[in-house]
Amino acid sequence: MADLLAPFAGPAAPQLASQLRSQFGSLARALSAPRSQWRPIEEGYGQVCDLIFAARDLVDAARHEQLQSTVINSRDPEFLTYLRTCLCRSSGESLLVVFCDNEGKYLIDEKMGWGSAHNIRLDMAHLFRRALALDAASLVLAHNHPSGNCQPSEDDIVATRKLAEVGHVLGVEVVDHLIVTRDKAYSMRAGGKF
Repeated sequence: MADLLAPFAGPAAPQLASQLRSQFGSLARALSAPRSQWRPIEEGYGQVCDLIFAARDLVDAARHEQLQSTVINSRDPEFLTYLRTCLCRSSGESLLVVFCDNEGKYLIDEKMGWGSAHNIRLDMAHLFRRALALDAASLVLAHNHPSGNCQPSEDDIVATRKLAEVGHVLGVEVVDHLIVTRDKAYSMRAGGKF
């Protein structure tokens, strides 16, 4: 890890690597953690942390750019990685809606629901108004479970079915609802929860 951090931290890379291992256990967990969890490390390495987060933002922007006008496949590992970067750096649950055109190609994604560690508040009318305004033919829902357990709750299942029913009436297909954690993902479509 120290070798990878050397361009950012120079001779202090071994000490920084040691602190990151101690705080997060691995470089992957450190880079997927919210910035707020880096505060103890930033006290001694503020500028280095700024550079690391700038590099992370650059990689995130490249992932987002790759989605532009591509057909969204809810099983694609790159798409799942993108969802994790959008959702799994938060201590609370949030819902990301990926709007797609009539060919299933990415149009835009937006966070449309926020909540605590156990639930999300969503304005269903706002979601479908936005879909219709974008002329979206379909959408993929994704939300995180900060607990690390990606199994859907009964509330997740009921809400997804309701959204799919409303979407059907409005001509906007709910293609899938994914629950993501830092290292797993669950497809409610593949799991037969629709």
